[in-house]
Amino acid sequence: MTIENYLSQPESERKEIVHNASLITSPFWLCQLQTAIFNHSPAGLSFLDKRLGSEYWVLISQN
Repeated sequence: MTIENYLSQPESERKEIVHNASLITSPFWLCQLQTAIFNHSPAGLSFLDKRLGSEYWVLISQN
């Protein structure tokens, strides 16, 4: 899955994708997003893709 495909999904599906991501089979960027959400630390996401930093805030703001 690419970041573009991921971001084209509805927010509820994106949350589910992140929550169910496998550290073994998921793309690196998705594993990093999952780790950032679980650890409450978005610092490294912007270095991968600025959209991931924004996505972090979208996903945690709904909790």
